Amino acid sequence: MLNPEIIPLIYPIKEIFITVNFPMSKIFLTLSNFCKSLDYIDIFNPQETDSSGIASLIISQTSLRTLVLRGFQFLDQILCALPSQSGSLKDLTFSFVDFSKCSPLHGLAACKNLRELKFWVCYNISDEICEPLVNCEFEKLSIVDLEDTYSKILMELKEKKENQQE
Repeated sequence: MLNPEIIPLIYPIKEIFITVNFPMSKIFLTLSNFCKSLDYIDIFNPQETDSSGIASLIISQTSLRTLVLRGFQFLDQILCALPSQSGSLKDLTFSFVDFSKCSPLHGLAACKNLRELKFWVCYNISDEICEPLVNCEFEKLSIVDLEDTYSKILMELKEKKENQQE
């Protein structure tokens, strides 16, 4: 990726989908240096060692609108990166995520401009983890999609948004 012939091809990229089959932290760090105007990031099955690189990639963006995190088990560094995109992030999806090793969702609570928040088949998402979302006012949030995911706090957030739309 650091080949001088390749670097100019990276700059114009707007959407990226990465499936991780082996640790790729150096690739994420390289992308964060050269690819700063992504609108859409979708990452599947990263390793724990990729977390800091993924966080750097998120932080380096100028106006990320959609972030899809699939198959994650280690989210803390990534959640800490979310506030860097709080002004532009509109759609956030967690899919097949294990929240058992996750700290409370303070980074998510900072994303006040979200329009869609999705938790699809997420595990071990306790109310303690979701506590920062209790008093959050997501004024633009119109969709809270919980597919095979249960948390009392998330259910209340979903019901609150559905009632506001009626």
